[in-house]
Amino acid sequence: MYRTLDTYTITLSQPIHWEWIETLTRLLEKHNLMMDFRGCVDALNDKKFQFTTSCTYKTYKKFFSLVYEVCGAFSAEVSFNEDYPPEDCGYNTTVDFEVDENGNYVFVLLNVLSSWQNVEKSGEHKRRKRDVVAPFQENCRKIGNMREWNRIESLK
Repeated sequence: MYRTLDTYTITLSQPIHWEWIETLTRLLEKHNLMMDFRGCVDALNDKKFQFTTSCTYKTYKKFFSLVYEVCGAFSAEVSFNEDYPPEDCGYNTTVDFEVDENGNYVFVLLNVLSSWQNVEKSGEHKRRKRDVVAPFQENCRKIGNMREWNRIESLK
């Protein structure tokens, strides 16, 4: 199984309210996301919104939708790092997401294949460069509104 170590840094447009923690906790439980985002709830209780978790690549978009529903405008940076990379290279995906009070968002996803030694000597790096490994999406930049985001995410 492919594993990632995921680091989330979220900036809210206003201070954290205790009601948000309760509401977000209920929504995470309702959508079966509490196991993935337990660190989020702990961070909110500490009045921070930075946490580390693992293997949330398939669920982070739903998480963004729930954060917007509860907290309103926010920005987020998420780094998905391959948890057990081979010795000579590893994948990293960075997601930047920003949504305003009207639900207008900008979503940017960037994949990087890093190498820790001479790339010419690394067969694994060449293979990974040629054959992109799931779950990675293509690099992209998307602009839209959360109504569309939620509709698209609900179809998955």
